[in-house]
Amino acid sequence: LWPGRVPTVVSMHDVSFAAHPEWYGWRHGVRLRAVARASAHRAHTVLTLTECSAREITAHLRVPRERVRVVPLAVDYLDAPP
Repeated sequence: LWPGRVPTVVSMHDVSFAAHPEWYGWRHGVRLRAVARASAHRAHTVLTLTECSAREITAHLRVPRERVRVVPLAVDYLDAPP
């Protein structure tokens, strides 16, 4: 961290705009990728919902895996106590 810089956390549900750029218009895709990459690299931690999204964030935005945390929206009912 730089002196005086407050650590931040960014949440990314997915990065389909980076994994599948063909789904987006050229300008819109470039803008989404640039903003997402800059936000993820400035953040102390990147939160996402699934392991798949974590892998895509790591691969496409080049964020070190140790800075990406998977936080599901709900408890897995199969693993929940009765």
